[in-house]
Amino acid sequence: MQNRTALWNLYQTCKTFGQRPATLFGIEDTWLAWEFDHAVAALGIRVEARIEEKRKDGSPVYKSMEDALNLPKEPLKMKPVSKSMLMMLAGNDGG
Repeated sequence: MQNRTALWNLYQTCKTFGQRPATLFGIEDTWLAWEFDHAVAALGIRVEARIEEKRKDGSPVYKSMEDALNLPKEPLKMKPVSKSMLMMLAGNDGG
């Protein structure tokens, strides 16, 4: 739940100071830095667009930042993942 808020805050900080998120986190691997920067930017751009959304009467669609970030009211409960699913995600089908 707090991950989106942290990424939103990181996006705002980087935008304000003209810094790349990967630079602030000291990520030196080029590909990982690009992926991290892209994830932060994607979330930030999406949230900015949601903040600007208006209904036909001109009222905001999202009444709070939490709504715009689409945060659940309660923490999500993780479901167990089977060993076969983990193997598939790792690219090992067991064969």
